[in-house]
Amino acid sequence: EQAIRKEMAQLAAETAEKVVVQAGLSADTVRTIKEQILGIA
Repeated sequence: EQAIRKEMAQLAAETAEKVVVQAGLSADTVRTIKEQILGIA
């Protein structure tokens, strides 16, 4: 179950990264959002 949660968080982070890049946000913003989704921040 833990592996599934981690994989889903990774997928969500990758999807969010694509969306914010398309929206024209900066690389720093993309990294911050991704870190928050993955629980790294």
